[in-house]
Amino acid sequence: MSLHEEIVRDARPTLLVLFGAVALVLLIACVNVANLLLVRGASRQQELALRSALGAGRRRLVAQLLTESVLLAIAGGMLGVAIAVLTVRWLPVMGGDGIPRLDTVAIDGSIVLFAFLTTLLTSVAFGAVPALRLSGARMSFSQSRSSESRDQRRVRGAFVVAELSLAIILLVGAGLLSRTLINLQTTDPGFQPESVLTAKVSPPKSRYPEGDDTARLFERLVERFQTVPGVVAAGAGSNLPWTGYDENFGFEPEGRPEDRFGARFHFATPGYFRALGMPLVHGRAFERSDDANAPRRVVVNARLANEVWGDENPVGSRLSYTSEPTDEDWWTVIGVVSDVKDDPSDERAKAAIYMPFSQNQWTRELLVAVRTHSDPEAVLASLRMELAALDKDLPLAEVATLEDVSDRAFAEPRFLSWLTTTFAAVALGLAVIGLYGVISYTVSLETRAIAIRMAVGARARDVIGGVLSRSLRLVTTGVFIGIVGALVAARALESMLYDVAPYDPMTLVVVTLVLGATTLLASLGPARRASRVDPMQTLRSE
Repeated sequence: MSLHEEIVRDARPTLLVLFGAVALVLLIACVNVANLLLVRGASRQQELALRSALGAGRRRLVAQLLTESVLLAIAGGMLGVAIAVLTVRWLPVMGGDGIPRLDTVAIDGSIVLFAFLTTLLTSVAFGAVPALRLSGARMSFSQSRSSESRDQRRVRGAFVVAELSLAIILLVGAGLLSRTLINLQTTDPGFQPESVLTAKVSPPKSRYPEGDDTARLFERLVERFQTVPGVVAAGAGSNLPWTGYDENFGFEPEGRPEDRFGARFHFATPGYFRALGMPLVHGRAFERSDDANAPRRVVVNARLANEVWGDENPVGSRLSYTSEPTDEDWWTVIGVVSDVKDDPSDERAKAAIYMPFSQNQWTRELLVAVRTHSDPEAVLASLRMELAALDKDLPLAEVATLEDVSDRAFAEPRFLSWLTTTFAAVALGLAVIGLYGVISYTVSLETRAIAIRMAVGARARDVIGGVLSRSLRLVTTGVFIGIVGALVAARALESMLYDVAPYDPMTLVVVTLVLGATTLLASLGPARRASRVDPMQTLRSE
């Protein structure tokens, strides 16, 4: 595997999803602008007909309309870059450690060039549709503004349906990722992160050359930490929950040489499980008596106990990680603790074995965990004093609460949920604006027809119902196509979802209701305006 692949492989799926979301938002914006330009151009048909009569060819008219589109797009692109400069500093805050090198992201020349080229290409591509249609329209400058072909109405309707469909895809994706984040944060983690302070202690080899020296240091350190006022429990281990593991080794249970299992290996001192709030299922945790002179002992998690011994209580059973164990190679299980996943998004915890640090020092540094009665940071000064009493040159490094350590595990799903929700909200806003513009324009074209209907007895609610029904047809079509597209696109998110299916019915229903409610509100304004038409005044002006 290349170094580049090793660095980016975990971030690639997240970045591809975000790039896809950005592309959909850009596509919705382009369709929206093309639709609005088509509507605006329809009101300029007399002007374009007059220019044509004065000698302007179709190529000249297309060039003029495209120039207007490009100028609008460049103005929008410049505003977008300005907003990006102001908001990019928030990316590391939202992303945390979930995306590598996120703190180095900045707006530079290559980004501005990319934005400019994207703006230019999209403005030409989507500005060409209204430019070609309007420049090719055959119309005299005396023709009524209210006339419109069925083909023109279909094009505008198709644009609106496309916007709504794309917005549905983004809304469903944002809904699935938001539900994933909620599920992750409400799942039992297997430990209690509240009121726990953590720090790393790394004894230098120059002063602690032997493993026994390091083991005695941590034994005395944990004992001193436990005497600090306000401390409930203290312990140390090679890892904290959701931060990794030391190794993954194979082992065999006693009496079953043909069976081979794998497990995560961790190292811990007495007090480690209590400090982290990891409940015991069977047996006991490590004690001071489990020192280097005692028989070899281990604590396993519930997943390993179930895999190896099933429903039996494994306390007293033995295991070995050597291929041909002697009497000294067997480790006795003295307890079973709750499962803790490697990562909160994992489907389930992996099998794990905890070994006493005093019996096997495979690492020189341990992470200390101190559980307190109240604010864990209130005891930090006292902990530093106790460590200084043992070794004045040994610092407490990487001090953080266990809640902060645990919260970092949610950085990537939170970042992804936040950005996709933002993109979905923008997409929904653009789709609503597009629908509002089309309905408003349609109502303005049909003012005379509405006035005639009201003159012969149509009531205001009949007019409102007619406008809303037209809007409902567009929305229904867009929702149907969008849901089909969302079900296909959601398969790409499947590996990022937790405890929620890509075709989650609740998400689909909520998204449909949200889109239906917002589009109904967008259509209500033009519908009410149509119902207030004065028949006599309108017909006199006609």
